[in-house]
Amino acid sequence: MSASPTILNGREREVDDFQPRKRIKHLFQSERAAAFKGEKLQEFCNKYIIEVSILNRYVEHLQTLELNKEKRITKRNENMCTEITKNYKDINMISYYETNR
Repeated sequence: MSASPTILNGREREVDDFQPRKRIKHLFQSERAAAFKGEKLQEFCNKYIIEVSILNRYVEHLQTLELNKEKRITKRNENMCTEITKNYKDINMISYYETNR
């Protein structure tokens, strides 16, 4: 049988019950990096049979993604502010036409 069982210990389990990456991401989104310090870190590694170094690398990756997301939002807001404050005379219509076809 290639399918994993959906019932475990008499209870129906979630689909991602044994997928560590999904659990790490969920924990990171709910508790941020504070969830991966001290005893919680070791408990997670023991429960999902994962090395601490791998867990740390993935958490760093998630933190990087979060920072990049914040940078994009900030940049987008800055661009919107400059676009709103532009006057008709500030726009070079020829280059605007050529770049926005």
